[in-house]
Amino acid sequence: MEDTIQAKLTGQGSEFFNLRFCDFDDVTYQVVCLPETKNVVEVSIQMSCIGQLLDSGANEMLEKEYPGMRTTSQEGFDLTLRLDTESLPFDVATTCKKFAHIKRNLLGAPLLRAFEGLVNGRVAPAAEVQFRRKEIMYVVPQEDRITVVFSVHFTEDTDAAIAKIFLLEFVEAKRQVNNAPPCSFSKEPQRELSRFPSAASADASVLGFISFTLFKEHIATPEKREKAVNLLQGFRNYLHYHIKASKSFLHSRMRARVDSMLQILNRAIPEKEKEKKTFSGRRFERR
Repeated sequence: MEDTIQAKLTGQGSEFFNLRFCDFDDVTYQVVCLPETKNVVEVSIQMSCIGQLLDSGANEMLEKEYPGMRTTSQEGFDLTLRLDTESLPFDVATTCKKFAHIKRNLLGAPLLRAFEGLVNGRVAPAAEVQFRRKEIMYVVPQEDRITVVFSVHFTEDTDAAIAKIFLLEFVEAKRQVNNAPPCSFSKEPQRELSRFPSAASADASVLGFISFTLFKEHIATPEKREKAVNLLQGFRNYLHYHIKASKSFLHSRMRARVDSMLQILNRAIPEKEKEKKTFSGRRFERR
């Protein structure tokens, strides 16, 4: 998306286009520039949790990051932004980056609202965002901390087994990393989720709940807040990536082991059975 919009704004790419592509978490994008509106680029996003996000800080985020760009959503999409190429609100590089980060900004809006509330001495409203079909992100602000909880679900048993090891390792790693946010993982919902009915009635196939607790020192500066948003909103993709990488590594080791065993078998020479004879020289045959 960033390359397409940048090429349009700098005049180095196609003048007209109609692109559609997908992202993680069942998200679909559409980027359109038609001949009848050659100076307008429309970016649409289909995201099942858009309603929950708009109620949890995304409306304010859109007004700040994409001023005056929101328009009527295209058919089949939940949000459409309209960019006038002759009247950019920011420079070309910043504009392209903002559109490329549209999903990140939407999913991070509840987190950023909670972080800014803690820094400014107020408790922001709690948020519940079902960003995947059977997975929910909970943002629970308190007076001195913010707890972010993810429910984790995998359909494949192998993925679930590897994911459980990774999630337990997050808890163990906290003991070796100074000043890291406290982390916990359990099959049952953490006590901070008692206010959410969806947590108590979670599907039995849910692997568990992992929580991260951030204090004011973790998000004291704008840079720290942006980094925390980036890491938390991308946590599920991070976990998914490492599971696939682990499976790929295991498969490569298995293939290498099989190749090694085949080489050993190919080098092996069976011993020839020696012919047995009697003392007089006659051939001995067992009957």
